[in-house]
Parts: sequence; C-alpha cells; structure tokens
Amino acid sequence: NIAHIPMALTALMLQNATRPDFAAEGSLALKPWFGSSQGLSLAPELDIPVVEAAPPYNEQIAALARQIGTVLPRQSMKDCSGASQMDAGTQITSLHQVSMLDAAHYPFEANVNLALLHELGGENDRKLINVAIGAELNLHASPVLAAAQAAREAGNAPNSVLAAAASIVGPFRAQRARQACSALIDLFAVAGLKSALDEAFDIDAIAASVPADRHEDRRFCSMTMEDILGRRSLTEVAYVALLGVEPEAANLFAFQTLVGLLLTNGPGAISAQGAKGAVSADGPESPERVQLNKALVGFLTHSGFTHGGNGYEGIAFLLDQFRDAGLRDPTDPKHGIDLRVLATRYVDEYAHYKSKKKAVGSLDIQKIPGVNHPVFKDRPVNFDPREAYVRELFRKRGEYNVFHEYYHALVQALFDAGVSRSVYCVNIDAVIAALLLKILWQPYRSGAFSEKALETAAFTIFLYPRMLGCAAEIDDHLNRGRNMDTRTPASQCGFVA
Repeated sequence: NIAHIPMALTALMLQNATRPDFAAEGSLALKPWFGSSQGLSLAPELDIPVVEAAPPYNEQIAALARQIGTVLPRQSMKDCSGASQMDAGTQITSLHQVSMLDAAHYPFEANVNLALLHELGGENDRKLINVAIGAELNLHASPVLAAAQAAREAGNAPNSVLAAAASIVGPFRAQRARQACSALIDLFAVAGLKSALDEAFDIDAIAASVPADRHEDRRFCSMTMEDILGRRSLTEVAYVALLGVEPEAANLFAFQTLVGLLLTNGPGAISAQGAKGAVSADGPESPERVQLNKALVGFLTHSGFTHGGNGYEGIAFLLDQFRDAGLRDPTDPKHGIDLRVLATRYVDEYAHYKSKKKAVGSLDIQKIPGVNHPVFKDRPVNFDPREAYVRELFRKRGEYNVFHEYYHALVQALFDAGVSRSVYCVNIDAVIAALLLKILWQPYRSGAFSEKALETAAFTIFLYPRMLGCAAEIDDHLNRGRNMDTRTPASQCGFVA
C-alpha cells in the first residue's frame, strides 16, 4: 500500500539514528472534505469522519453548503434540451425521464409537478398545486381578462387570445411572490430544512382561455372558489373550464390521457422553439432579466392552426364520416353501424379524388387526417406504438370508442382497395381526434357545442398541456443556456433567388 511508504521510511531513518527535522504535524490518513452514508449504517472503518478543509477551500465549501438548487454548466441549447427527449425510433417523447405514455396515466396537476419540479410528486404535492393554481384562476374584473376577451372578440385564435393575456402578466405581477419565496428559501436553508414544496405557480394565462362571462365574483365557470380550493382537482377544473360540463369518470380519464400525450414533442417542436428563443433573446446568463411571461408568449405565438390547431382536422374528418350515420353513443359497441361499409364508402371517394388529381398531373393530394406516419410505414402492417399503447390501455379498461375503431377499419379498407401498398398505421393524431370527439359528441349532438366551438376546444386542449411542457423547456434553457444561443450562424444560412 502506497500509504505505508512514509511509515517505512520513518522506521528506516530511526534505525539509522536520524530523526525528522520538524515535529510531526497531522497524518496521511484519509481526511474527506465531503461525505455521505446515504442513510446507511456503516462500520466505523468505512464511516470515515468528514473534516474541515484547509483554507481557502473551507470557505468555498461552506458557501456551497448554503446554496440551494443545482448550478448547471452553461452551453449552447439550440435544438438541445435537458428537459425533453424524443426517441427517433419509436417517436415517443419523454419529459424529465417520464414518457408521454406514462404521463397519460397521471392527472393534470401531477404533470404540472413534472414540468416544474422534474418529478410527478405525491398526493400531497398535487393537493398543494390544486390550491395554488385554483387560487389564481378567477380573473373577474382583471385587465388580463379584459385583454383576452378583447382579443377573442376580434376573432383571434385561442393561442393569440392567451398571448394577449400573458403579455400583461409581466415580471412585476409576480415580483412580491418571488421575493417572498426567495426569503423563505434563505430562511429555511439557514435553519437546515432538507425538503420543501414549491407552492407558487402563476397560471393566469390558462384562466384567460375561458370567456369573460364565465368569470364571476367568487365563482369560476359556475364553480365556487371554495369548491375549487377545497374539493376539486386541477384536472376537473380544467375539464369544466374547457367544456363547460361536469365530467363523467370515463371522459375525465380520456381528458387526462390527452394531457399526458400532448405534454411535449421534444425541443425541436415549433412551440418549444418559440419558448426557447425568447429565453435566449433575453439572455439566460443573466437569469433575473429573463421575462417568463414573454417566453410563454413565444410558445403561444409559435403555436397555430397547423401546429396545435390541427387536432380539429381529425375531428372535422370524423364528423363528415358520421354525419348521417345516426350515431347516438360512441362508447356503445352495439351502435349498429357497419364501420367496414362506412370506411369503404370513403375509400371509394378518396380513390376517385386521387385518380383525378393524378390525371391532371397534380401532386398536391390531400392527406387523410390521422392516417400514416413518415417513420412507421415500411412494414406490411404498420403501427404507431403510441396509438397501439393507448388502444390497449382503453381495451383493458373495457372502454370502447367507435371513432378509434373506425380509423382501423379505414386503414384496412385503403389497403383492400389497392389505394395503399401496405396497411397504413393509425397515428397519434387520430387518437387525439377520436378521444376528443368521444368526449364532445353528446354536447355536439345536442346542439350545445357548435363546430366552431369544437375547433376552439381542440386547439385549446393542445395549449393546456403543451404550456406545461414549454414551461419545462423555459426552466431548462434558463439554467443551462447561453445568451443568443438559438441563433443560426450566417455560414449555415442560405439564399434563395
């Protein structure tokens, strides 16, 4: 052992009647500056005591011990993320190591916890989030609500309505809460507190997605504030705010599933790029200057009718197919509709349309919403693993969805008629459309929901969960990124004449 060499030399020198020039000071035994047994009971030989470091390191270590939170190394975060990641093979995205398929099993409030605190949290965390967000939902007589309503009445899309509201929710609005939070962290850190729950979350922008006439004094969407703060889960509140009806258990689960599936699509998604670009432009190396509301506006302005609002395309397609089918209950397997005949009728129309387009030399052929995928397309029978997972999930729950089953009849009919060379997959967009229309079918059929309201609901239900995913991207970029790191170097830009 190399540690024995000094002892051997000392013994040798003593044999030669030679003593050290200086008195012994300290020892060469292990003297760790840091140590943790991770709660394990170790033998004394292994549980080496921690000693104070020599100056100036002792002061630096003491400063680190007082620090709360991680300091991450900064780097260019263009097209990168420490929050979300997509598996290129399966197209399944994860947020803080939780796949969207797993996130679909958890309520809205758990996914808020995941986005902001990097874990799904427990029952107590969810109750705290329900109260923290519920307390901020009612915007009665607020300029935020006035801005949102003015944008809505001017004909803006749901994302633009929310962007108008978020633009008003500036840093000063949350300044006192942030100062209080910072003071509490400092106080409890000095006291040696090891665990804390962050109860602060400003979600004014979500409430602004609800029209002004549903914000009343002490009531929100006909729910009393006492009910919201004392009994309701955030998942229930979001459902009622979006659809205006009390949720049935099956529909609430479908809504929860949609939220999980739509949380994120990785850092390359247009909505995430908008949020990350806003952080980069403010300068994450000076985090106090980054305006979080502006970053959320970046996410909202980078959502649109193609990215976010395209969920309605699948709903519109299904409405056309079932318009004259006499469907009463989409959850009843004995609906009396021959899905194969219904699918074959559409395939005949589509094949005729496709041949006409080709006859005139046009390659601008309209795609069928919810059918096929650029990755999952090279097998005789193709599957989108995300869709297959959700289908099996609902099968195990014993829940039937005629719209989802119609899509499977459709891809088979396309192949049988020779329109496709293989059996196309039913993609995740079809799942979203089928789940949404299942939830909204009865209100739509009764006349309580117009087609325009369906489009707004389809768009808004994308914005709710994606806001959480983009909040995670904002937080990640704020802590890891460099100033202006999302810009594209001039050498990589092209000119088109």
